[in-house]
Amino acid sequence: MCLDEPLLLRLYQRVLAEEGVVLPAAMYEAGYLGSSDAAIFAKALTAAGRRADAAKVAAMVALKSRHYLEAVAAGPPLAPGAADLVRVASRQYRLAVASGAPRREIEWVLRHAGLRDCFAALVAMEDAERGKPHPTPFLKALVGLNGGARRVDQILTAECLVLEDSLEGIRGAKAAGMRVIGVASTYPVERLAAEADRAVPALADLVPEDLGRWFSSLSGTPG
Repeated sequence: MCLDEPLLLRLYQRVLAEEGVVLPAAMYEAGYLGSSDAAIFAKALTAAGRRADAAKVAAMVALKSRHYLEAVAAGPPLAPGAADLVRVASRQYRLAVASGAPRREIEWVLRHAGLRDCFAALVAMEDAERGKPHPTPFLKALVGLNGGARRVDQILTAECLVLEDSLEGIRGAKAAGMRVIGVASTYPVERLAAEADRAVPALADLVPEDLGRWFSSLSGTPG
């Protein structure tokens, strides 16, 4: 939903540089993109032969988060079409966020975009003991969506449609038993299409009214 991946990489590099660790862009794309902030810092420290104890990683996450909020203070870096897609879809579906970013960043973006009330559940880095590509974030998001719902109204994993822009996220959603649309904001659309159920060049290519019809044709569930 956000077009902030180049910014995130710069911030990871900035924080790691203070520890004397270099994270090349090619290495980040190949093995880090889509992981949680904590997992990225821990993996980079370990790869550099440095200790990655919990206190050190937590401090680095907090510093990156502070830099992020400073960088986006002028406004949320939403992808074109993202706000409209969320608003229209939320009128018909229960929506959730499953992200590896810290909660304070997600909350800030959603509130400043006027979208927080569109989401019934939010799973952030702090909420999942294992991040993407593990299915935990997605399954926890589903638990949040089903909270308080009558048994007959509860959503099954096979009835979930996930929008993801990373390979790690696609793998996590598929491992959770969910359908996935890959959005090519960080990877080429062909690369995402190889693992997602469908891939599109951008969020602006998704028509909210068509999501249910497309999902029905793919899964055989009522649209």
